[in-house]
Amino acid sequence: MSGLSQPFRQGPDGEVNHLEVSEEPQTKQYVIYWDDIRRVYRKALHIKNGSMIVNLARNQHGQCYEPDCIKYYPGVTLEVVEGEDSDTQTSSIPLAKVFAAPSAPTSDYYNPPLTCAQAHNTAKLSLFESTEPSLTLGSLTIHETATATAASSTVLVSTSINRTAFVSPTPISHRLLQRTQSMLQESSTQLVRYESSLQAGQIVQADAIMQGMQAMRKDIQEEFRVLHSEVAKSEELKELKQLIQEMKATADVQTKRIIELQELSVKLQQEALDRLALMQIKIASILTQTYELHEYPIPRLFIVLPKEDATRTETAGRGVKNLFAKQFKLYFLCECGDHTKSHDGPATNPSLKHEIHIALHEGYDIDRPTEFFDKYGPYILTLLQMLKYGVTIAGVVVPPLGKLSVVDSLKDVADGINHVLKDIGPRVDSSIAYIEKLTGIQSQLSTADSTSSLTDPTTLGGPEALEGADLRQLDSFLKTKDKGRVLGNLYRIVTGEGHVKWVCLDHYRENYRAKATQDLRDAIEEVLGIYNESTGSVQAWPWSSRVARRFYSVLSSSRCVQELSLYFRWKPSMQDLRDLRDAIKSTNIGHIRITSEDNTPPRSDLLNNGRRFEPILQMISSGNIRSLELEGWGGFLERISNVPVTLGVRRLRIQTIEEWTKRLPRLISIIQASPLLTELSLEIDHDVHLVFDPVIDALKNLQRPQGLKLTVMNARCEASVEIEAHTGRSLYVDLRVKKTKEADPFNHSLVRNLVIEEHCDLPSILIQVQKCIEHGAAVESIEIACDANNFVEWLESFRKLLTKNIDVK
Repeated sequence: MSGLSQPFRQGPDGEVNHLEVSEEPQTKQYVIYWDDIRRVYRKALHIKNGSMIVNLARNQHGQCYEPDCIKYYPGVTLEVVEGEDSDTQTSSIPLAKVFAAPSAPTSDYYNPPLTCAQAHNTAKLSLFESTEPSLTLGSLTIHETATATAASSTVLVSTSINRTAFVSPTPISHRLLQRTQSMLQESSTQLVRYESSLQAGQIVQADAIMQGMQAMRKDIQEEFRVLHSEVAKSEELKELKQLIQEMKATADVQTKRIIELQELSVKLQQEALDRLALMQIKIASILTQTYELHEYPIPRLFIVLPKEDATRTETAGRGVKNLFAKQFKLYFLCECGDHTKSHDGPATNPSLKHEIHIALHEGYDIDRPTEFFDKYGPYILTLLQMLKYGVTIAGVVVPPLGKLSVVDSLKDVADGINHVLKDIGPRVDSSIAYIEKLTGIQSQLSTADSTSSLTDPTTLGGPEALEGADLRQLDSFLKTKDKGRVLGNLYRIVTGEGHVKWVCLDHYRENYRAKATQDLRDAIEEVLGIYNESTGSVQAWPWSSRVARRFYSVLSSSRCVQELSLYFRWKPSMQDLRDLRDAIKSTNIGHIRITSEDNTPPRSDLLNNGRRFEPILQMISSGNIRSLELEGWGGFLERISNVPVTLGVRRLRIQTIEEWTKRLPRLISIIQASPLLTELSLEIDHDVHLVFDPVIDALKNLQRPQGLKLTVMNARCEASVEIEAHTGRSLYVDLRVKKTKEADPFNHSLVRNLVIEEHCDLPSILIQVQKCIEHGAAVESIEIACDANNFVEWLESFRKLLTKNIDVK
């Protein structure tokens, strides 16, 4: 006795019965005997394992064991396929009655397939012992019972014979005909399932069905070989020979169709691989996209799933459009990976997986879902596909849905997320289907109808990554209850390569040691500072050189600070700025704002006055600092004698008081040394045009490889211009006027957008707008502050002015 059991059930939903497993005496193989199965399921025709027919167990020579049995399938519930009556098939006249002698008792169940030895022995016995008269063969119909889908082109084969013959078939012929007909019918059913699976893009399921069909075709060929052998032995069985030939023709038609579908399967699999490659390219573009610190205020990886009540609605049979009406939740993802693994010592949590997962948050309801999906739908579609299929790119692992989990130390939140994971597969599929329908973008991995050409992968839509402005707008679509907190309970970190990532608390703690973090908190507290751990932002107000050095010492050993706002409450010397420069070098700080209340040089630093601020430029020459803001630094350009060859800053804002006629060349030198600079903002106390126009002219001559947005402002006016890369050409000017007495900017010929904030009289404003028009400006928009009582009068005045001079866009 083996002590093992094999589960069986009748049909796909029947009651499960466990039959004892036996050990085949010769091979010691675990088997279940056919007689044992028949004692429980008297009408059994055959056994199925999923979509595959289970064949009789055979030895190494390909011979069936005696008595008949099937192999043991551990951990699998086998399906018993039964007939309405084991002695009746789909023939017009029951086969059992056609081939059995009239006086022979009819059987209540189908006999198992015979081995070759059993068949020949039974045939011989029948020839010598049977004395019953022969029967008339009226008709026999072989047909497929499965119904094809509307889109299917499955070949239905029907063979009908209507003739009279006097034959006395042997029992072996009777058994083989029954078995062959049953197998042809099952093969036809599986053929329909195979084609339906291909059309649905279920390649893996289709392959499994094909494996079963191939095994079945081998058995059918063997059955035909034995049938032909039996028929050849008797001249009285010519009528049966014709029937076998027509059954063989049916099998040949099925075989031809199988070959056609196999060729289609290969084509579909290749195109699926092409689509998978495209999807991986798009995902790689998203995962490797780098943002500047100021462009990355909130997490960038997120998915959208229908809410739980919407999933229940789906099971009730409602349509997609009704299902998703304002019933969404957005979930952020933790961007963990190789960059969150501990590289300076043993891991604090060895069991912690560094694979992208859903953040520890209950999710956010989405406001204005139609507008939201119009803006972010293609991007979310790519992320949903990434989550569905899994991917490994650039040290980032995204497990497929089956292995998706959460890591946590927040039990209540994690319980809620795990509840989401229970049915995340159907919810992801529903979201993908909805977004594809809404946006008209086909999934990268969807397959087309077998009779139509597949979509060219190069035409698939969707952005590869979001711009910083798109990320900043995301918050406006979310219904947040935790105002003031970072979305998704995530923490911002900067990798060793300077890339910004948002990770959960567990991966944040793994990346930044607890002791170093506590030391930083203590140091910030000493300088009366503020620390936002979620964003890695620090504000500090040191009041002396000694206090500042203690703060710098702790700051230099911490990797969790990305933004630093430093307010000097004393007159910093050149050495103080050198101390700051040296501390910043070993940190992950990418954005620094330095404010000085008093820039008069200390007495001890008079000799260095002409180069006192050079450490600030040296600080941004390493490339770590991408954004620098200087506030209250009067005479900044005056106190610099040497500009480093290369400055890695991308965004520079300077608030200063200068003698601009003398210091403009120094500013141009800084711009020329900053090939990555894309934003330059100058807050001055002079007329805007005195700085704005000379800098524009200089940039045209420099012809920098990077485009640049230049903004110059004072208390009365703000002018911005977009400079084209390589050519240095000014594209347009946006003008914001706070006092209309600042008249010079109106003379610029590139004014595109005009905003006048001051409440003043209509004639003076019309004069300034007329100046823009006279200088050839292509004004696209004008925004003016006026009293409500004067709105109609002002509108009519501007309509006349604009109609007379320019085409209003």
